[in-house]
This record gives sequence, C-alpha cells and structure tokens, in this order.
Amino acid sequence: MADIGYFENGIYSIIRDSKKGVMPLTIARDLKADLMDVRRALTSSRIFRELCYEDSNGRFRTIISGHFPYSGFEHFSAYYDIISNFVEIGEDEFYEKLKANFFNKKEINVMRCTMLGLITDIDSMINNKSYNLWSIAFNVSISLKGAFSIKSDALLMTPDAVFPIMFFNSDKLSEREINLTYEQLYGYSFILGEKCRIIPIDVLMKASNYYSKVSVKDSNQKKNIPISVCSRDILYNALDEIYGFLKK
Repeated sequence: MADIGYFENGIYSIIRDSKKGVMPLTIARDLKADLMDVRRALTSSRIFRELCYEDSNGRFRTIISGHFPYSGFEHFSAYYDIISNFVEIGEDEFYEKLKANFFNKKEINVMRCTMLGLITDIDSMINNKSYNLWSIAFNVSISLKGAFSIKSDALLMTPDAVFPIMFFNSDKLSEREINLTYEQLYGYSFILGEKCRIIPIDVLMKASNYYSKVSVKDSNQKKNIPISVCSRDILYNALDEIYGFLKK
C-alpha cells in the first residue's frame, strides 16, 4: 500500500465533495494549480479513470457517492441493495449472484445468515424501521495498484457510519489479518472522505460470544486506528458505539 499523492488526493476530494460535479477549471482554481496539470491527471491517473467519470456537461463526478446511501458501490460489488430488499432474497438467488467469485456455497450462506442475524438483532433494538433503507453490499472489490486495494466480504452503509466487514475462519486474528483490515480502511477513507465515519469489523467465525477492539497505527504512526473484532453471534456489538443498542 502506497500513499496517494497530495495533488491526486486534492483533485479527488474536490470531485467527491461536489454533489453536482465539477469542471477542471474549478478544480485548478481551488487547488491554485495549472489547468493543464489538472487535465493531465484526470486523463492519465488510474484513480480518476476507474473511480470518476465525465458527464455530458464536462463535469467530473465520482462513481461512488461520498454521501449516504453511497450509491456506486454496485459497480464494485457482487451484490448491492437496501436492507429491505436483501432480507427478501432467497438463499439460491443470493448464491447465484456471488458464485462467480471465490466463495463456495457454504461460505456464501454463512455470510448471508450472519448479516440476516445482525438485521434481526437490530430490528429488536430499534423502534422504527429506518434501518430498512440502509445499504448493504457483498464482495466489494476495488484495486488500484500502487494506491490501495479493497476486498471486503460485506459492507454495511448507514446514515451515521460505514462498516466494512471481513470474515475470518478462526477464533483469533493474526497480525497479517489486522494489517489487511487496515488497508481496507485506508481505501475507504480515500473514497468516502474524512467526514465519513468508517468502522472496520473483523468477524471470527470460530469464536463465540466474543467482542473486543484492537488498534493499529495509521500510515504516519501518529494515530491509533480501532478495529472491532467479534464473533458472528454478537456482531451487533460493533454497531453499539454508534447506536447504543446495549444501553437501551
């Protein structure tokens, strides 16, 4: 994983934060940069070729929205929908959507059942049904060589936070798995921006009634990044710091 250059980061941030798209001239003005340098970056950098597009009016937009419900992830996922539709999809239909990827049918069904169990727990803890409009994706894959690589098993998107979820067939995390989770966080932070609260979750499939947090240093070794680690039976604990389920 390599840091994205300051110039590219600045361009992407301006495009992402503009809900109506932005012209290259505006980008150059905001960055106090040469217009030709901006145009060159927009056409030559893989970041903009794969994560942005130019509309019919010459405005540049990000494929993935930096605002809830974070539309655009459907282009980088095997499955993407709102919760109310996900809970209605059957096991076989869900398998058909994901079978082209590396998961076998058992793994796919375990992921599906785990997320359905989480939704059932949420339903018992939230008085309204607003969670039905949350977004959920599976097998999210975004790879930009030399920048970052995202390969999340699941992704839960709410108005308050985004939860990248990794499933591990073990009862504890290795250092390599922790670092893999951090790399996901780096990618999501770039795509969604600093204003988006991102809470990575590692699910230990062989553990039971387990929840804890581990921390890793950010790329500058200045800040501790918390990662929620839990067993699949109490996955809702990872959402508790946002929604206070356990205090109700």
